[in-house]
Amino acid sequence: MNPVPVFMYHHVSPHKGDMVTVTPDVFEAQMRFLKEAGYRTLSVDELVEIADGNLEIKEKAVVVTFDDGYLDNYVYAFPVLKKYNIKATIFVVTDWVEKSSEFVGAYGHMPPLHNHGECKRLINEGKLSVSLLAKRVA
Repeated sequence: MNPVPVFMYHHVSPHKGDMVTVTPDVFEAQMRFLKEAGYRTLSVDELVEIADGNLEIKEKAVVVTFDDGYLDNYVYAFPVLKKYNIKATIFVVTDWVEKSSEFVGAYGHMPPLHNHGECKRLINEGKLSVSLLAKRVA
């Protein structure tokens, strides 16, 4: 099995202020590189199939993921993924959909999160899978 790198993101936003945020321009450059370099993007499910020995991929492959389901994934990352026909998985914390969370982290506030309509649109596009995390992230 060839190693499959996983590109894991939290935020794609022009308001870069921490180490888990990448600007839209940088994100697009990274996705353009993957496309132009001939990488195949896999879903997390396909990665599991490879790890279990049920799927063999001969070409260069990567996995693109987003943690927590922040709204900026939909606003800034989704159009780029669509443009370059790149698969991605968003791990959504179900307790955070449609509402804020008690989690404040380093932000001092809760960044906007996906709502149910956005999650459905992402799934219906067919290039994004949404994995639901436990009700809360402890």
